[in-house]
Amino acid sequence: MDSAFSLQASSLIRWKMKFNSPFLLTNAVFTYSYDSMQRLLTIVPKIGNAQLLPLEFSTNLTTGRKEQIGPFRCYERFHNESIISDGVASVTRQIDSLYRLKFLSIVISDKEVLTENVYNCYY
Repeated sequence: MDSAFSLQASSLIRWKMKFNSPFLLTNAVFTYSYDSMQRLLTIVPKIGNAQLLPLEFSTNLTTGRKEQIGPFRCYERFHNESIISDGVASVTRQIDSLYRLKFLSIVISDKEVLTENVYNCYY
């Protein structure tokens, strides 16, 4: 696999990968665009000859936090807990004071399908 990066100042503009594959999908190109404050706005993927839908990012102008990634809303219930949800499914993540993953939960249609308490793995 070969990779090539295009940078403008310190921002990644394009990432191109070439694969050795028996299939027609032998390359992938990701194009990134930013606003005037260097916050990520969109990622446009192209795999082979197929142009995929762009993934759009929405940022809170006051705090600079991500509010939306594509169809997913981002929430921060506490300073150490973040939630990403599309209204049907959600992923909840808690971190400790050293930014290590403490708890992970996946909920689909109000049913918890995965709960992982990983805090004890560090000790």
